[in-house]
Amino acid sequence: MSLEHAIAVLEIAADNAEHNAPISQAEGNAAQADLQRVTAAECREAIKHLEQVAQ
Repeated sequence: MSLEHAIAVLEIAADNAEHNAPISQAEGNAAQADLQRVTAAECREAIKHLEQVAQ
């Protein structure tokens, strides 16, 4: 897997988690929403790290 591909996969995961968090919250599933927010943040952090490595 290339670095660019890894970043793209992480972006998709972060986008999905960010999209789903408010849905889970609205459904009353606060724990799942929290997990999705953490997942999105961790994916974004990993993307930043990979982008730094690529420089």
